[in-house]
Amino acid sequence: MTETLSEQQLLDLRQAFSSVDYDNDGLVYTKDIRKIFTYFDESLKTFIIEEDELKNLIDGIVLDNHDQITFTQFLTLLSYKFNVNDTIEELQEAFRMFDRTDSGFITIDDLWHGMQNLGENLTKHEIEEMMQEADRDQDGKINFAEFTEIIRYK
Repeated sequence: MTETLSEQQLLDLRQAFSSVDYDNDGLVYTKDIRKIFTYFDESLKTFIIEEDELKNLIDGIVLDNHDQITFTQFLTLLSYKFNVNDTIEELQEAFRMFDRTDSGFITIDDLWHGMQNLGENLTKHEIEEMMQEADRDQDGKINFAEFTEIIRYK
């Protein structure tokens, strides 16, 4: 985390997590993560993740127990919130590296050229897979919102 946890905050996070670990097996159902936040005191309020952002984060991680997370995975979710310190200007600059024609979109050809410029010699299939993952609305191009989501949550 870019924000360092104090020992007390870590203990408080563990206690909040344990409050929702009803069978004390070290696992919490993902549907219950929001309940953990209700146990946060004022010193932990900055760690609360909004519903839509939480869904994106959960969808983006691989869970061994499918619908449950460990305390470590919970801390990892919280860290994503604080590792996202890219400013909008930095994200726009990165987007422009790929948007060669300044169209406001990244095409598959733009993506290939951008990856080549970064020294990534990817196959056509790998580029197509990247495009498919990033192109959430399936319109054949990546807009700035899709680009930002991929950068922040992957």
